[in-house]
Amino acid sequence: MYNMETAWQHIDSFSSTNVAMLEKHLLCDVTLVAKNSTDPIKCHKFVLVSCSTVLEAMFCGPLAETNDVINI
Repeated sequence: MYNMETAWQHIDSFSSTNVAMLEKHLLCDVTLVAKNSTDPIKCHKFVLVSCSTVLEAMFCGPLAETNDVINI
């Protein structure tokens, strides 16, 4: 039986559910790879876009990035 008390979707805040989704890699739609790092970072574009006008232009502008992996 499904237990709503332990479901991560029923955490109190929207930001907490987003953290849970990132930890579980649910619906991550882009991966950032830093130049000197071996650890890719899975991300949600909507979170990145909501916090940065530069990333909004990068993902939503006329020359929007279409790759799933972005080297930075």
